[in-house]
Amino acid sequence: MKKTFLNLQKTSIYTAIILIWCVLSAIVLVAMNIQTSLAAISILIFIAVLSVIRPFPLASWFSLLAGTLVYVLISYSLFGLGRSMALNSALAFAIFLVTSLLGNMVARQIGSLRDLFRKEQNLLDDLVQYDQSTGILRWKYAHQRMKAEVLRSVRYKKDLSLVLIQLLLPEQADISDNELSNLYGQIVEVVINSLRKDIDIPFIGEKIGIILPETTAEGAQILSLRLVDRIFRKVRAEVAIGIASVPGDAVTEDALLNQAELALKFAVSSDQSVVPAARLRSAVAEKQSSVVEEETPALDTAEPMEEALGPDEWRLEVANFASMDDLPRVEKIFMESGAAAEFHLVGLDGTTLVVRVRPAGQDLPGALRALPQFVLKQVDESRRSIQLEIKLD
Repeated sequence: MKKTFLNLQKTSIYTAIILIWCVLSAIVLVAMNIQTSLAAISILIFIAVLSVIRPFPLASWFSLLAGTLVYVLISYSLFGLGRSMALNSALAFAIFLVTSLLGNMVARQIGSLRDLFRKEQNLLDDLVQYDQSTGILRWKYAHQRMKAEVLRSVRYKKDLSLVLIQLLLPEQADISDNELSNLYGQIVEVVINSLRKDIDIPFIGEKIGIILPETTAEGAQILSLRLVDRIFRKVRAEVAIGIASVPGDAVTEDALLNQAELALKFAVSSDQSVVPAARLRSAVAEKQSSVVEEETPALDTAEPMEEALGPDEWRLEVANFASMDDLPRVEKIFMESGAAAEFHLVGLDGTTLVVRVRPAGQDLPGALRALPQFVLKQVDESRRSIQLEIKLD
């Protein structure tokens, strides 16, 4: 801030100097020759403006040469070639030269001030992205990073894990905001010291946790158990941790976050320190298997995961989807068919791939029926839902 203030002062001084110089130069040009004074003052202003604003490289030198040439031609046309014309032209050139140099000084100072403002803006952006007390990413920006990491993991078939952490406090705990902030700071310090630098991405804010690129669910669970132990040893506080991973638990950032939040809630409610999403699904499956079967037989196909549709979007359920390796081919078939303008992955439910599609025309079912690579099984226009198969051969 002090440096910015000094640069502003310096810019103001340089601007005042060139203004005073232009006023004095105008007086000299009028006294030198009244007949050419109007043209000379106009050229002086032209050189000063181009030198300061510098609309293109070497603008000050171009204006100097062009202005001098114009003044010489005007003087020659009025007085002819003589000693008086030469002296006036030389004096005018000297005034124009000094004006150009002063304009360059002001332009450089303005450029320096602009660079300084840009650096300070970047610094402010960094302060907004990173928590001031801990130095790690705020959740808002970590969420953006998570989207990119999930896309990279799905595209290059890399593992990715998301760890969410919640501090467990007694219900009647009497703790001030400062004490709570210090407690979180100590927890974050333990987390940072346990991570791989420049690879793992810790975050804080609305949510506290870690994005673990190229880490399996088992690896994230081992790290989480270590964190629970180290946090308790250092701050004597208990935490609950929920884990979700790509591709085992989800293949989109929203599904990944949802699975991690469910695992965290289960960890808190069940008094377990660390709960992976896979264990949560296993517990649900065991609970369902223990229930006595009803008279109505269970459906063979489970209801795929739900996600809100946009105003023009359709939900497509692609049956017999065997591998995520086929996802790029499926997307390419949809986009090249001309039936879909946008293609968004929702998730994978068993062997059913669920996607959201914005149609390129008005009648998406009709467009798909007309294409040989699509076999429509069921169309529900009221829900904008289509069940189909795709011929990948």
